[in-house]
Amino acid sequence: MIEQQINPTLPIHGVMPRFSSILSLFDGMSCGQIALNRIGIKYDNYFASEIDKHAIKVTQTNYPKTIQLGDVTKVFAKDLPKIDLLIGGSPCQSFSNAGLRNGFDGKSKLFWEYLRVLKETKPKYFLLENVKMKQEWQDIISNELGVKPVEICSSLFSAQQRKRLYWTNIPVDLSKLPNSNEVIADVLELPIVNERKNKILMSKSDFKVSVRKNYIDKKEFALFLRNHKTKTINEIANFCNAPKTMVEHWFRMDGSFSIPNVEYWDKLKKCLNIEDCKYDKAVTEFEIKNNSFDMAKRIYHIDGKHPTLTTLTGGGQRKTITDGNEMFYLNPEHCEKLQTVPLGYTKTASERQRFRMLGNGWTVDVIAFILSFIPQSQ
Repeated sequence: MIEQQINPTLPIHGVMPRFSSILSLFDGMSCGQIALNRIGIKYDNYFASEIDKHAIKVTQTNYPKTIQLGDVTKVFAKDLPKIDLLIGGSPCQSFSNAGLRNGFDGKSKLFWEYLRVLKETKPKYFLLENVKMKQEWQDIISNELGVKPVEICSSLFSAQQRKRLYWTNIPVDLSKLPNSNEVIADVLELPIVNERKNKILMSKSDFKVSVRKNYIDKKEFALFLRNHKTKTINEIANFCNAPKTMVEHWFRMDGSFSIPNVEYWDKLKKCLNIEDCKYDKAVTEFEIKNNSFDMAKRIYHIDGKHPTLTTLTGGGQRKTITDGNEMFYLNPEHCEKLQTVPLGYTKTASERQRFRMLGNGWTVDVIAFILSFIPQSQ
């Protein structure tokens, strides 16, 4: 069992309730369980539906009594005891601005599994988390659940700006929200340079950067790669010796499409038997210029908040942070702080998996805040 870290700003109302059974769908690394323990909610059984083996390993290392159920589509009330509390954050990829934005036609269609389980189990309390999304999708979820969401930003609890929607029948009092003044400097344990700002402080790169020498039509190139995709993502990743998450973005058809890095281009061509050389120069030729400013070159100042963590926080996707003189990058422990996860909670996983899990996870103190309003008498 992990050592609990208590946030004194959380409105814990005396003795918290005790539940017989709690069910967490899309449990991930069990941030919900951390939140429950953080505010003292006791329970006899914690059932978790999760399919990611790395996340499951982290959960079982920290909470070995967790009862893993596997695929959410195979979770049925008839196989479970009475559920008192149902929690979960259904996949957000097709709701998110960074995803395909095809709503319930994409991975986010698993919301309907959450709804099915909710109707089957009929818990006393429920909580569903997801990203900010188009109003029409938000309204569909609200109509199905019978409640409107509350929007809470993690910046009120930590040094991370992360806006999320929470649908729940727990009587949350938003007037009791804290207002954390924690900034990136606190996470990195560095002194404040100027003054704390409760917002993201971003500047342009003022040093020379490498940019593409030749114009490339990204939509046309994305379609070209998609039409030549004759192998699975796993097969391509193994052949190119590249991270699977990186390879996935080579074949996206939305704003998250990314051009393959130079070191992978020849391997990718061989893997997919691409003989056409029309894109070789565009992919491989660069020149040095001053003051390039794009998403990859944004620099965040330590006196402000960190932008939302994503599953691509590690490796070359890490955000650049500065105190005005020196550059810094986050490690997994820093990300644990931003998500208010106990330090070292994810240490049994590889660095890459730690970054991914934390990007997918919940800001624990936000969940603890919501759960703290569950009435004491059950």
